[in-house]
Amino acid sequence: MLVPAAEFQGFFSDLLTDIAQMLVDALPDEVPPPLSEVLKHAMERDRVVDFGNPDATTLRRDLFRFDMQARTLLAGDDRGGRGLLNRLDQVIGVRNRLAHGAGSVSELGPGGDRLEAATVDEWSRDIDRLATILDNAVASHPSAGLSINWSERSPHGFGETARRPRSAAAHPG
Repeated sequence: MLVPAAEFQGFFSDLLTDIAQMLVDALPDEVPPPLSEVLKHAMERDRVVDFGNPDATTLRRDLFRFDMQARTLLAGDDRGGRGLLNRLDQVIGVRNRLAHGAGSVSELGPGGDRLEAATVDEWSRDIDRLATILDNAVASHPSAGLSINWSERSPHGFGETARRPRSAAAHPG
C-alpha cells in the first residue's frame, strides 16, 4: 500500500505542476519570462500534496486553486467519482497505519480482516483509474482549451497512466 500511495502522490504533484505550466504557457508573448516564472511559482506554492497525504481532501484543495472541482472532474466515472475518492481515502488510511506502525497486514484489510494481495491489486487498479480519469479530465477542462497539443503523451511512472510532457518546449504546439 505504501507504493501505490507514494506513486499517486508523485503523480498528483506532477499533474498540478503541469496545470500551472499549461497556464503559464498560455500567457501572451508580451509577458516577460521572469514574470511567468513568478506566476508559476505562485501557483505551485503551498500545495497541500507537497506536505500532506494525497487523500480526497488534499485533491479537492489543490485542484480548487485552479478553479477545478474534483467532483466535476470525476463526473464521468461510473460511480460519480465518489467511489474512487473513498477508495483513495481508504488506501491512504491503510498506508498511514502501516507507515506509522499502527497496524499489521493481518488486520488492515476490509472489515479489519487480513490485507490480501488481491485486495491490494484491486485498490491499486482503482487508484490508477483515478489518476487516469484526473489526467484526462484536466486535459479536457475548459482551461486546457489553449494552444497546447495534448495528443502527444508519454508514459509517466504511475501504472498505466499517461502524462503530458512537463514543458511546452518538449512539445511544440
